[in-house]
Amino acid sequence: MNFEETKNTSHRKPGGKLKWLGLLMIFAVIGYGVCARLASKIENPKKRYTGVMLSEKSDAIFRRSCFNCHSNETVYPWYSVLPWPGDMVKSHIFHGRKHMNFSVWDEASAEDRKSAIEASIEKISSGSMPLPDYLRLHPSAKVSAEDLEQIQSDAEGFDGELHTSKSEN
Repeated sequence: MNFEETKNTSHRKPGGKLKWLGLLMIFAVIGYGVCARLASKIENPKKRYTGVMLSEKSDAIFRRSCFNCHSNETVYPWYSVLPWPGDMVKSHIFHGRKHMNFSVWDEASAEDRKSAIEASIEKISSGSMPLPDYLRLHPSAKVSAEDLEQIQSDAEGFDGELHTSKSEN
């Protein structure tokens, strides 16, 4: 009997090497994307407003629930370095800051600040802010009924004027 005749090659599938090579390429591309993101550190703009917006209590609610997307004080989650989730996070933050950025509160007119607070109350009341997707990953950002009442109460007499120190309120 010939040695070649006894070899069983039926367990090999055609194209098996190509499949592994394809998987290796996919992992290499993903790995490169992750490494590229890790190498390029995400930094927030330096500008910060340090005064009081409405009151210390309302400001604490805004900090907890809104500042991650609507200020220059974003704390980026671990998944923001991944190629696709990171793009989504950066997009949300870019658009959030574009619509309302608490870090440049002092650069807006009194009328714009008043409108921003009114719009914030409306969006929180309707449940459209914070974004439901964001709340799934950050449940502590939920604005409770008591939180909303606090903001509404503080906004009643708000004329949009700046309060540069906490002692003014």
